[in-house]
Amino acid sequence: MVPHVRWCRPPRNWLKCNVSASWGSHNLKGGAARIVQDHCGIPLFHSRRAFFGHTSIIEAELQSLLWSIRALIDLRIKSVVIESSLIQVREALLKPHEHLEWRHLIDTITGLLNEFDGVSLEHVVAGRNKIASSIAQSVTSDHRYQSYVATGGHTWLSSLLRKEELSSLVRS
Repeated sequence: MVPHVRWCRPPRNWLKCNVSASWGSHNLKGGAARIVQDHCGIPLFHSRRAFFGHTSIIEAELQSLLWSIRALIDLRIKSVVIESSLIQVREALLKPHEHLEWRHLIDTITGLLNEFDGVSLEHVVAGRNKIASSIAQSVTSDHRYQSYVATGGHTWLSSLLRKEELSSLVRS
């Protein structure tokens, strides 16, 4: 059976936040990204952040998730599905006892999840996280170090957003 790789809608009255990270071991530069969409697949906002000095992919991925969760709380989002294809994050959250070096980040993340009225943290295949991954990779591959928060869809991602929106409409 082939796994479902299209973006899936969150429940009505919930939002979905796709989170990703990119990291270069050669220069310790990384990027984090998130895109928040409503239950119809309409992008509400997206963000990118560059960071420097993270010494491992797991640190970069955990910091990316933490950055996204804090932003969702600051934006007073109450119910959210957080999707990520970050493998290191998945392993760290499922087996925190095996990641003692990152326990402070793991504990902070799990504690902040209690701030939401409704939250679901889900690990998904990379195909369901293409947009956030593209934004995060723009930091490391295109050297886009300027952080931003934008509403709607970004022009260089508009074709991906449109495909995602259409695929979610077909399945409804």
